Amino acid sequence: AAREVILCGGAINSPQLLLLSGIGPADQLRALGIPVVVDLPGVGQNLQDHLDIAVAYACTAPISWGTLSAEAESVYLASRKGPLSSNGPEAGGFVRTRPDLPMPDLQFHFSPGWSVGYGTARPAGHGFAFWPALLRPESHGYLALRSPDPFAPPLIQPNYLACAADIEVLVEGIGIARDLARTPAFASVIGEEIQPGSAAQSSAELRAYIRSQASTVFHPVGTCKMGPASDPLAVVDQEGAVHGLEALRVVDASIMPDLPRANTNLTAIMIGERIAEMMRG
Repeated sequence: AAREVILCGGAINSPQLLLLSGIGPADQLRALGIPVVVDLPGVGQNLQDHLDIAVAYACTAPISWGTLSAEAESVYLASRKGPLSSNGPEAGGFVRTRPDLPMPDLQFHFSPGWSVGYGTARPAGHGFAFWPALLRPESHGYLALRSPDPFAPPLIQPNYLACAADIEVLVEGIGIARDLARTPAFASVIGEEIQPGSAAQSSAELRAYIRSQASTVFHPVGTCKMGPASDPLAVVDQEGAVHGLEALRVVDASIMPDLPRANTNLTAIMIGERIAEMMRG
């Protein structure tokens, strides 16, 4: 490279490419026959992600997405309006599960429709759903190579809910969602509770539901952590430059040391803008 290489593969592909290039935990690389360029134990470590859970209700009026029809498709193609113009979560908010917390620990999304597995299955009829999401999980995971083949997917172990405190926050989130559903705003349209279902009331039943149904919010960060060279897990410095190398930067969500207490999109844009400004300087 004449000047610099900028790696922007995200929290999965950036550490994967560094590892394939010999930048990462030396023992892991040697075990796969990859020559070690820089021994950086933090590459692939510190994986963090937001996790959410659905609290869904049947809707007694035909005002939700319902079953998206050919008519909805034609309306969207003609005018960019109708159900298919939705971004999914039409409303949201941030809440504290305890009043003494300095910052919110849950983010809520609300969708005027409901599904199982982020749309992989859509029950018949109309419904709506609350999605409380864990903002700052204590459970951290990791990413590693399965093989030196660049086309082989890496091993991803997010360790969701490994810390007991995380699941308790989501249990509280289900309770808050149920309280919201009982407010006057929903009184004229609320039907049966579909997920987790009104029969699930005890903490043990709610924990079991969370463990079986909680889903990623697609916000992985942290696998090329920013920090000083003295930090054993740090991969890049405050300007995104990889420790121990020249002319290589990582500029994406993988360099976030911790999850932001919000969607990661804006923070990722800020990282790109800020490091571009540093480079121009």
